[in-house]
Amino acid sequence: MALFGLFGRGSADDDAKPAQQTVDFEDMELSAHEYESNITAQEKFFMDYLDKNVSVIVRGPDNWEPFIDYAVNIFFSKDTLLTQLKKLQTRKGVDLAVIPMRFGDILDKAVWNGDCKAVFIYGLRDQKLIISRKDLGQIRDILDCYSRVYGINVGTVEQRPGIAELKKSWVYVIGDLPRPDKNGVRDPNAEYWVKKTSNFGDEELVECYFTKEAAKRHADGEFVSSAKLGEILDYCGPLVVEPYSSNWLKIGGRQPSAYDFYVLSQKTGK
Repeated sequence: MALFGLFGRGSADDDAKPAQQTVDFEDMELSAHEYESNITAQEKFFMDYLDKNVSVIVRGPDNWEPFIDYAVNIFFSKDTLLTQLKKLQTRKGVDLAVIPMRFGDILDKAVWNGDCKAVFIYGLRDQKLIISRKDLGQIRDILDCYSRVYGINVGTVEQRPGIAELKKSWVYVIGDLPRPDKNGVRDPNAEYWVKKTSNFGDEELVECYFTKEAAKRHADGEFVSSAKLGEILDYCGPLVVEPYSSNWLKIGGRQPSAYDFYVLSQKTGK
C-alpha cells in the first residue's frame, strides 16, 4: 500500500510532482445518485476547514491525479482513509497512493474539472459527505479567492496581479459602512464603524472575510456588511483577509514581519 504524507504539513503542490504516468485501470461511472449532494447548498460548515490539511487518494505513487471514477476522495481522519483506500484498491486492483493537500485547494481543483461529478468527504461528520460539482459551483468564487490567497502566500501566484484580482471580489466586514449613492460612491466624510485588529503589528487592519458565516462568527452580534475588497481598501485603509485563518493575507500598509506571523499563530493557535 503506497501510503505517504498522511496529514503532513503544507500542500502537495508545494513539492515537485512526479511525472504523470498512466495507471492501468479504467474509471467506472457510478450510479447517478451516488454523485448527488447529501448536504444542501446552504450548509457551508465545511468552509471553516478550507485551510486545513487533508489526505487525498490519487491514482498511484507516480501519478498524483486525484480524480478516480469521476470523483475525488478526501479524508479528515486516518481510520476512514485506510478503510476507503483498501476498498478502492481491491476494486481497482492497483496500488493507489495518498497525498496531503489543502482542503480548499482540492475543492477548487474539483470544481474546475469538467469530468469531476462530485467530491466525497470522509471523517468530517459521522456520515460520508457528498458535494456535487454543481453545488461546488455555487461557491466557486470563494474557492478561487481562497486559492489565490494561498498562492500569494506560498509564492505560486504573483502578488500584484493576484491582489488586483482579489480587489474585484466581494468580502464581508464586521460593522456598518456608509450606503453608496446611485453612482456606487460612498461619502468619504460619512461616519462609519468597522471591526479592526491589531494582531499584525503596530497598525490596525480592517477584518475581511470571504463568507458571511465567517464574519458573523467573529461579530459578537454586530452588523455585517459586504462590499468589494478594493472598495473597502480605498475607503477604510489597510486590511487583512481571513485574519483568524492560517491562510491570511494583509493588503496595504506595512507588510507583516516574521514576528507578526509568530504573534498571530500564538493568539489563534494555528
